Amino acid sequence: MQDNFFNIKLSPQHPIIVVKSKLGDTMQSFNLSQEELKSGTIDLIIKNNLNKKLIVGKSIYNLRFPSIEYLCYFFIQLLYCAIVLLMFGLLLSLIIPEIKALMPVGMTIMFILFMVVGVFVQYSSLPKNLRAISSCIPVKYLANDFYYIWIGQVKWNVSFVKCNTIWLILLCLICYIIYRGKNNVTKTFNQ
Repeated sequence: MQDNFFNIKLSPQHPIIVVKSKLGDTMQSFNLSQEELKSGTIDLIIKNNLNKKLIVGKSIYNLRFPSIEYLCYFFIQLLYCAIVLLMFGLLLSLIIPEIKALMPVGMTIMFILFMVVGVFVQYSSLPKNLRAISSCIPVKYLANDFYYIWIGQVKWNVSFVKCNTIWLILLCLICYIIYRGKNNVTKTFNQ
C-alpha cells in the first residue's frame, strides 16, 4: 500500500513492512516470518509511541497531514492560543496565590469552558445563545475551527486572531494592574 505518508510493502519475496515518511526516511521496519505470511495475521510491536499513533490514525481513521505551509499556519495559531491560555493561568495565579486552591479552580473553569465550546458535544447542537458566548472564547476556535486550517481550506482564522488578540490585551492589562497593585501594597508595608 502506498499513500501520501506511509509506504508499506508486503510480498512473499520481501517479507518486510517498511514505514517511511513523505521524504523517504525509514521510520520503522518489521521483518515478518513465513508463518505470519501464511497465516495472514501480523503482530507488530512498535517501540515509538508516535509511530504507533500515526499508523493507527492512518490505517483506521484515514489521517491526512497538511502541507508544510498549512502545518506552519496551524501551529502558529495554536501557539498564539496557548499564549492567551498561559496569560489566563497567570491571572488566576495572581488572584489565587495558594496552589492547593488554584488547581481545583482552574480545572473547574477548564471543564466549564469545554462544555461551552463544544468539546463534549457537537458544536452545532449547542443552543444559539451558548454558541454566541463561545465565539468570544479562543478555545472554541481551537476545538472547532482549526480543522479547516489542518485540511488546507484556510490559512488564517481571522475571527480567532481578532478574539485572541483582544483576550491577550485584556489579560496583559489585568495582570499588570494586579501585579502593580500587589507590589505597591508590599512596598507600603516594607517602609
